[in-house]
Parts: sequence; C-alpha cells; structure tokens
Amino acid sequence: MNLDLGEHDDDDEVDVPAVLLQFVTATRYLQRPEVPKSKHFVEYLLPALDDERFKEEVRMSRELFEMVLSKIVGHKAFNLHGKTPQADPRLQLMICAYSFGSSGSSASVENIAGRFGVSEGFVLLCTTRCIEALLSVEGSVVNWPDKEERTTMVLIGTNSLGFRIS
Repeated sequence: MNLDLGEHDDDDEVDVPAVLLQFVTATRYLQRPEVPKSKHFVEYLLPALDDERFKEEVRMSRELFEMVLSKIVGHKAFNLHGKTPQADPRLQLMICAYSFGSSGSSASVENIAGRFGVSEGFVLLCTTRCIEALLSVEGSVVNWPDKEERTTMVLIGTNSLGFRIS
C-alpha cells in the first residue's frame, strides 16, 4: 500500500484512518532515536587496566573473574542456538558483575548499557543468563564457614580491631 497521501488521484478517496492504522501496526517504533554505543571500553580499555582498576570496574579481581567464568562458560544459558549467535560469556559476566556491584544512578540499565556499548535489553538478558549459570554452580563455590573458621574470624577481628565481633 502506498502510504504517501500526496500521491493519489483526485478521483480516489483515501481512507486516512485506515492508512494511518496500517502504518502504525507495521512500524514497531514511530520514531526511535539512535543511541550511540561503543565497544571500545570492553575491547580496548578493560584489558589494559591494571588489576586494581579492573577490580573497580568489574567488581572482582581478574583472578576471581577468570575462575567464575571458567565455572559457568559451558552453561546452557550461554549456548542457546537461536537466530543470532550468543555474545561472549566473558562480556555477559562483566556486565552482570558490574551491575551487581553498582548502586544509585550507576546501577541504571541505561548507564550500564552505555558503558558496555550494548542495548538495555541485552543488559537484562546478561543478568538473567549469568544468574542462571551462577546458581547452577552455587554449591561448588559458595560455602559457609564452619565453627572453627568462624572462631578464627572472630579472633582476627578482635585482634585487628581491638573489640569483640559477635
């Protein structure tokens, strides 16, 4: 259907509401502004950061990040075979870890998306996928201290802080 209302014969009667309805239903967004994004932060800046700055950005040390990644990289959440190929699990974990360690305005989905050069929807997908993968390995990486370990922790706190921690 020709949506240009200026191109019609005078004899033809144009059903403007029908044309507009067809246009609106055929178009997901009437006007969607482009949001500039850059992957330079992830591809060039993050790998070049020293260990302390890496920890500030990703909210964990490189060593711990690599250990967590190695435990979840093969999880089915990162290996779905859809129309588009999955993003690198490394990127997804970086986004998720940054999100978990953020608060206030830096925790907004829009801010995280802009920082990592991805869409807001992708930030939410990464978080969901990572949570699913992390929960699957929870028992092997999360453990609570036993009585002896708790006693040691109390002693360390007492000695270093000068008062008893209960």
